[in-house]
Amino acid sequence: MPELQSLRDEIDRIDGQVIDLLNARIRIAGKIGRIKEREGSPVYVPERAEHLIARLVSRSKGPLGEQAIRAIYTEIMSAAIAQEKEMVVACAGEAGGDAHFAARQQFGSSIRFEFLHDAGGIVASLREGSADCGVLPASEFGKLSEADRAGIGIVATVGIDHGAETEFLVLGHTRTAS
Repeated sequence: MPELQSLRDEIDRIDGQVIDLLNARIRIAGKIGRIKEREGSPVYVPERAEHLIARLVSRSKGPLGEQAIRAIYTEIMSAAIAQEKEMVVACAGEAGGDAHFAARQQFGSSIRFEFLHDAGGIVASLREGSADCGVLPASEFGKLSEADRAGIGIVATVGIDHGAETEFLVLGHTRTAS
């Protein structure tokens, strides 16, 4: 058992370092959030998240693969975004539904979710500023009129592997991201 205890002690030491580094990362994210707020930049920039994950996947020499890295960093980025701003994501349907599942897959669990009945409600929520992004089945976006879609664009696509709908769109304002 001394070997097992030694390995557990090593994991405890590493976990302490990981927490210290994560807290340092989150503090920096808070500073970034203040700059973004001052400049009027969006908090959520999906291209930045994808670039970060791709860079980390290419850097990893294993045993962590892409799926594990994506899951871990989605939650780290979720906590960072929550430190920057209380982000609200409007989801079509109800809590625990497919759009909520897709939204959690995209944004992690530190984000606040709001549940609306349809695409029109999501667009209205974005326009009013009560939501920062919206998630709805891809099939629903096409049902919106041109007037409804004005100024609202697709910022990301999320695929899920169950349910009647398997492709979801993340909507946001079509301003330039930084």
